[in-house]
Amino acid sequence: MNFLIFVKKHNITFNSYSPVGCPDHAVTLGSTWNPIPDLRKHPSLITIAEKYSKTPAQIVLRWHWQQGIVINPCTRDSTHMMENMFIFDFVLDNQDMMTLSYLNHPMSKVCDDPRLIL
Repeated sequence: MNFLIFVKKHNITFNSYSPVGCPDHAVTLGSTWNPIPDLRKHPSLITIAEKYSKTPAQIVLRWHWQQGIVINPCTRDSTHMMENMFIFDFVLDNQDMMTLSYLNHPMSKVCDDPRLIL
């Protein structure tokens, strides 16, 4: 059973912690701490972001929100914090939702590094 179908069926709220990954941590921990490429640079995501005149991060957040997933974006950048608030003034169409659902992008494991857990 699809995980999202399961949690909705059982009235479980699913929270996506750091749905855009942790690109901010590379600033303090160095660029080699997480070898997963930055999702915000995925060509398909950039194309969709341009279509809606949004940032790639806003598209990722909206994709989560449209699926009923609670989002907990993590950032230390005040500009990103403000951008995160502007995901409610547009709706991704079905084709873009499908494209984003099947992006060929490796999964990032946030907080698997003990240096991040304080």
